[in-house]
Amino acid sequence: MKKKSTLLPVLFATALSATHFSYVPAAHAISDVRVTADDYNPGEETEYTIKFTLDEDFDAGDTIYVEFDSDFEIDDLDTNDVEVDGEEPDDVYVDDNVVEITVDEDYSEGDTIKVTIDGITNPDDEDDYDVYVYTDNDDDDDYDTVTIEEDDDDDDDDDGDTIDDAFDVSVISPYEGDISGYLLKEFDLDRKSDELNAGDQVVVTFPSADMLPDDADVDKEDVAINGHDVKNISISGKEVILGIPNSADGDDFLEIEFFKSFGIENPDHDTDYTVKVEYDNYEYVSKPFEIKKPVQSTDFPVSLSSSKAGARSSYTFEANFGSSQIKAGKQLKIEFPSADMLPSSLSRYNITINGKQVRSAKVSGKTVTLTASTTQQASRNVKVVFSYNANLKNPKTAGNYTLKMSLDSKTITSKPFTITQ
Repeated sequence: MKKKSTLLPVLFATALSATHFSYVPAAHAISDVRVTADDYNPGEETEYTIKFTLDEDFDAGDTIYVEFDSDFEIDDLDTNDVEVDGEEPDDVYVDDNVVEITVDEDYSEGDTIKVTIDGITNPDDEDDYDVYVYTDNDDDDDYDTVTIEEDDDDDDDDDGDTIDDAFDVSVISPYEGDISGYLLKEFDLDRKSDELNAGDQVVVTFPSADMLPDDADVDKEDVAINGHDVKNISISGKEVILGIPNSADGDDFLEIEFFKSFGIENPDHDTDYTVKVEYDNYEYVSKPFEIKKPVQSTDFPVSLSSSKAGARSSYTFEANFGSSQIKAGKQLKIEFPSADMLPSSLSRYNITINGKQVRSAKVSGKTVTLTASTTQQASRNVKVVFSYNANLKNPKTAGNYTLKMSLDSKTITSKPFTITQ
């Protein structure tokens, strides 16, 4: 393994001698050093990313030192080649293989600093190399090890950029036309981009642009990366561009969850859909997943708050209409066993479809026509609730009864429900 130069230990020993061996506590100004490169191939010029955590305050005018092994080649860098948390530093100076970076703003203990340096050429020999990071206040050795080797990953394609069958996709409601949540299950990042960087972008490509909502309708809370709300989000065609949140910074795995509220609409039935995830020039392709044909209910149960004959009662029932969907402004008809179960008029405030108050409710004989809310999400599954305050009354005679729901041209009859004396 390549070793660091002995300059700092010599200086430290000299300082100890000058104080007549009095106790000098070691200063640990930084910790948790992580070093990654865009390219690990021998002899390649590339960009290096160095991240570390401050163990004490760091002031404007202080200097960060990044020391590469002598086998690396470093260009004559200037401030255009270096970024500190996405901004150009105040000054950059190269002394042999040490890059000295002077910052122009204050940082606090506990902050994570991200430094990128372009114009670093890897050693010609395959080996492990230590990259040291320290400050003016450091007396210890803070470093990370990078492995320089030829890229011969058999899992990649000819360009070394694509990894197939990288992760599973779980579709929460896997039926054609449903609005569904999607979970892209956890997978490890390739070793050449083995950590997430806060603020970087992840691009998720779906099978079709028709599956995705309008860009203006989405919110950061609708998507999570590694369990945390994304930093930002936008949609372009069939691509969803996500900003990595600060709380996922440094993770060496990736899991993305699109909640139902994001509004993905399943495509037509098929068995070989895939989703692609792009990060740091690597493309991860999911295992195939299936969208199923919708299944229509043959009947449905009816739940009452009271089963006593002639009693006032709430009514709750739910059915799946297969290829038909309830959606904003659409009408649903419910046929009750008899007209005397219904009041002459119904208040829309006492009736919901899938949890949304209906837009209107009209009574005609024994049939109630409900118009869905203007904010009703499209769904094949239809749950209707007539609350107790809707003033529905059970049939006056004990026995078994059914009711019917109709959507579009489809009618589904309930299972019998029992009315007692």
